[in-house]
Amino acid sequence: MVLFIGKQFWKAKVCAALYLAISIIPYAFVMFLAVSGRTGYDLLHVLSRFQFYLCFLWVCLTFYFVSGAERNYIREVTGTFPRHRFTYEDIALFWILVKFATWNLGMISILCIGSWCNDGSGYFLTWFWKSYSYNIIFPQLICIGLAYGVNLVKNQIGWFGFLLVFLFMASPFTENMEWRSNVSLVKQVWEGIRWPFSFFYQNGEWSPDIQYGLQTEMVRFYVFLFWIFLILAMAIKCHDGKSWISILFVCLGAAVIFCSFLPASLYRLNNSVISQDSMVYGEESLEITQEKAGYKVNAYRLEILLGNELQVRGQMDIQSGTPRDEYVFTLYRGYHINKVKSVTEGVHVKFRQKDDELFVATDCKVSQISVEIDYKGHHPVFYSNSEAAMLPGWFPWYPMSGKRQIYASAMGNNGYNPYNRIEQAECRLEVRKPIVSNLEEEEDGVYVGKADSITVLAGNIVETGRGDLVRDYLPLGLYRDTPAESYVSEQEKKFEQELDLLEKQCKVGLSEFKGKKILLTSKDLGRNRGNNCVAVFDSYILAVPEYLNADTLFQYLVLESCARYKVCQSSAIIQNSIHSLVLGRTSEDTMENYRQGVKKWSEFGAQYEVPREYLNVVEQYIGEGRAEEFIRGLAAYLLHPDRYEDDDGFIKEMAEQL
Repeated sequence: MVLFIGKQFWKAKVCAALYLAISIIPYAFVMFLAVSGRTGYDLLHVLSRFQFYLCFLWVCLTFYFVSGAERNYIREVTGTFPRHRFTYEDIALFWILVKFATWNLGMISILCIGSWCNDGSGYFLTWFWKSYSYNIIFPQLICIGLAYGVNLVKNQIGWFGFLLVFLFMASPFTENMEWRSNVSLVKQVWEGIRWPFSFFYQNGEWSPDIQYGLQTEMVRFYVFLFWIFLILAMAIKCHDGKSWISILFVCLGAAVIFCSFLPASLYRLNNSVISQDSMVYGEESLEITQEKAGYKVNAYRLEILLGNELQVRGQMDIQSGTPRDEYVFTLYRGYHINKVKSVTEGVHVKFRQKDDELFVATDCKVSQISVEIDYKGHHPVFYSNSEAAMLPGWFPWYPMSGKRQIYASAMGNNGYNPYNRIEQAECRLEVRKPIVSNLEEEEDGVYVGKADSITVLAGNIVETGRGDLVRDYLPLGLYRDTPAESYVSEQEKKFEQELDLLEKQCKVGLSEFKGKKILLTSKDLGRNRGNNCVAVFDSYILAVPEYLNADTLFQYLVLESCARYKVCQSSAIIQNSIHSLVLGRTSEDTMENYRQGVKKWSEFGAQYEVPREYLNVVEQYIGEGRAEEFIRGLAAYLLHPDRYEDDDGFIKEMAEQL
């Protein structure tokens, strides 16, 4: 009977057509992309993105073939034997699973060949098994299993309706439904209802983060288990009528779905996530003042646990210039304090957390105190879980002394404040998984050093040797023409060339950049935000590889200057030039770009509209072939606006030099 039912699969034109569609279309599409030079990671992302539509075809195929007992006149035979009532359905499922296994073996072969031909490293071949299981195998098995289970129950009409609801809730349509903040309760209820159906790859229309990967979090695995347990409960109940075993699987399903609702750091890009903090913090202008908190953290000794979300336990040594009975720290509101306890003899503390501020009050005035701290939580963009972490040193994922700006607008560039620094402190981190940090690894899992910040990176990232200037790279982003063996040296050479360009054209001192190690991270560090792709610290540079260039470095310095000097807010030349000054390979190229850009940006409003006499000065410098001199003068104004009274003063000085 097994072979007979297997032959019926190909005799049924609907089954043959559906299986050919499932095979030919994705195979051809993925092979086309592979021939076009796409990496294995790109191929798997595209396949994951459209997996819902493939699974819909698997549901149609499974439902049609498994329900064919009457069409193939087999029910008349199996129906006379109660214990063999579902023989046809079981054998049909067996053949569906054979087709499923064959399809996946073929797809895995295509992906591996594509990766071998196009990737710049062999990282994909060891990494992709988990991602493939999460995004291809488990979703397909769940959809096949549900279609099979619906055929077993007596009330097929009702369960068929459930299957339609299931497909609708799991579809990209519901994934892209967004809610305004004034109905946040409705949004939370909706997200809670939809969560068990969120087992497909989410937000696939956004380009993926190569450091984070393809959403292989543990809570998502719990959702897979939930559906698998429910399908097993349904099948056992229909086959044997053993309700206690079915109830056991239902209970297991309830347990794992409960675990999946526990707080977790999930990186899911959509418009609401991108705009979440901008809505909270508004359009506050970025300001960097010289005021100090009056106290500092001398030492951080922290244990970092990366599970569902970030948990930090440890000790801080705090020192104040004058005795005080309250200390204020900045810690992002998404991290919730569990404990703050004094370990200084004779001193007791109380704490309260309000938004981004942590208040620690002592029962007497002290100038030195050590406290134990325990907190956990996550940020929607700067993720931290067992799969990956992106925790830049300028972001208050750890307590920073005083009140800090977290998110602000800097001359039209909205984003997180990349200029937050702590005073030099002795730092010690204990982490139970491999990370990349600005601190040096003293022993396995222990990172130490004196620093002005603490950066932690993890995920699909490979650390290079300590002697290299570039300390890490992202292997899934490497193509065949940029192999891992030469990538680091090429990045170092490119960086030196960009520094030479910056020094030559803008006459910028390079002491702030030279000799510092470089930590590379994915472009999601600054996705959809201005001025977050590069940050220069005392001993290292945190950067997105694509933005480690003269333009971005210069803009970083200019925006830092504008945050320090309020005169920039009233300067049309500065506000215009931030956007219109783009460094070319030569001073003449830069000048021509600037001439076109400054006119274009003058049309975007009064704040960018430069005086007519300034445009005349620009033309005169171009006409006299003094592009390099003008660019250096403009760079000096952008970096040191305090040396001039206003735009008129700058124009006058530049005109006098003609």
